[in-house]
Amino acid sequence: MPSSVVPASRFEFRPQPRLSEGLVVAVMAGAANGLVHLEAALSRLGAGAEIAGHRHFFEESFVVLSGEVLVNIGGRHTHLHEGDFGFVPVGVPHAWRNPGSEPAEWFRLRSPQPRSIGGGMGTFIAADTQIPTAGDPVGDPNPTVPYVGHFADHHLPAPGPVFMRGYRGPNIDSASLWMLIDDFIGAVHHNMFIVRFTPKATTHPRGDHFHPFEETYYFLEGSAVAHLEEGDLEVNAGDFVYSSTNAMHGFTMTSEGPVRWIEVQAPAPTASGAVIFPKDWESFDT
Repeated sequence: MPSSVVPASRFEFRPQPRLSEGLVVAVMAGAANGLVHLEAALSRLGAGAEIAGHRHFFEESFVVLSGEVLVNIGGRHTHLHEGDFGFVPVGVPHAWRNPGSEPAEWFRLRSPQPRSIGGGMGTFIAADTQIPTAGDPVGDPNPTVPYVGHFADHHLPAPGPVFMRGYRGPNIDSASLWMLIDDFIGAVHHNMFIVRFTPKATTHPRGDHFHPFEETYYFLEGSAVAHLEEGDLEVNAGDFVYSSTNAMHGFTMTSEGPVRWIEVQAPAPTASGAVIFPKDWESFDT
């Protein structure tokens, strides 16, 4: 049951010449780490660079972390900035361009996990897909505007118990959660959302738990200790954490200020019974 922390210092950006002369990608976790349902990475596209049209046999979602980028998803052209997010369904062609003077960077998630098909890792050139030169800005999520949305801090609710698909209860408290990618936007294989923990006077419970899906955390703010099958490991902003199916995990927040991350679950959790806290069951062991 693999689980670990990948420090930002270990991210290795590699060129992707098949699609772009200006794209580099750092895979943070995937098949090489023992995961089977997802691949998480950072993509960085140089100023003025573009990514040729292509399609996949897997879903792809993303959150823009810095810079600006144009994307054509299925013929809809959008101008993305920091805080914008999006989703590319299975088989839908898409292409990118960076119109800015600085590199653009985004968090990228693929599920089901890519694997070798036809000489590549599930990426197929879509030569007739236009590389965008302009695009519409992104507003708040709207069911009539497919595939993209925008996240801002005011979207997060007041901190409290976790209330999400597959689990509702008090085992994890002082949390604010806002969904980015799920079935509302068209995803079938995975969920992606923002989580923020807010410090309080009392000690946060670790909230150790496990579940029948893989889960990853890309830390954007703050610090914590990750309690994993591998042991207790420090996590800071910019680091990445992954936990496989049935692997026990939890966190102790160590920041004086908020802790925030992008969280991913794949496969998407079931409607109930998706998160198991051992302390809820140990009382029955008599």
